[in-house]
Amino acid sequence: QDYVDALLDVMDPSGQVFPKSRRYYRQHCTKVASDSSDVYTTHPATSLAKDLQLLDLPLSEVVLVDDTASSGFLQPNNLLLLPTWTGDPTDIVLLQLGNDLTRIATTN
Repeated sequence: QDYVDALLDVMDPSGQVFPKSRRYYRQHCTKVASDSSDVYTTHPATSLAKDLQLLDLPLSEVVLVDDTASSGFLQPNNLLLLPTWTGDPTDIVLLQLGNDLTRIATTN
């Protein structure tokens, strides 16, 4: 959580796009039973998922950015799945993510 907060604070110093009150982490997950026939077959029978319906916002206005597929189990269409950061200094995933989020924000 600390590294994500630090990154979001740099990306959005004013907190207009990523306000601290709308950042959700592992402690905000819901325990759910998963179906082994689901497209996300890597998670166990019980997973932690971020239930975006609890946000009381239109799902069309919510994007979940995570490196764990099971986090988006309940609303997979809202998930932008990132590879886990391994410390590679040449990793450009966050730059690509910034472009993706900008595109999403300006198209909707």
